[in-house]
Amino acid sequence: MSRDATGELSFDYQRSEGASEIHMTSSGQLAAATWYNVCFVRKGNDCGLYYGEAGSALSQVAFDNVWTVDPAGFDAAVEIGRWSTNYIDARMEDIVIARQNLFDAAPVSGLTDTITVPAGPINFVTGGF
Repeated sequence: MSRDATGELSFDYQRSEGASEIHMTSSGQLAAATWYNVCFVRKGNDCGLYYGEAGSALSQVAFDNVWTVDPAGFDAAVEIGRWSTNYIDARMEDIVIARQNLFDAAPVSGLTDTITVPAGPINFVTGGF
């Protein structure tokens, strides 16, 4: 996940041998000096990229339904804030990677899904807040 040269949020999954599986880019720019909550969700073969300013709901900004990789077959490193030689010039905190859909997100091609940001910490045992 990174911010590309045009200021848009980008999520990419690429296997170690170079085959690109997913490339998703938001259609709006991220403003400098603003905190954002960002989330990538996979539900079945549907994938969604969400973001919103801190304290607000997250809006779906990208959709892809071509997830073809068995999650057990991941063979590439997770890079957060970097894609190839591009780096995000920003601060990050509270990074979470989970094997469950913590927000009951349901990505759709019409980009109409939203996520309510929890007020408190996430309970990873129950998935509740």
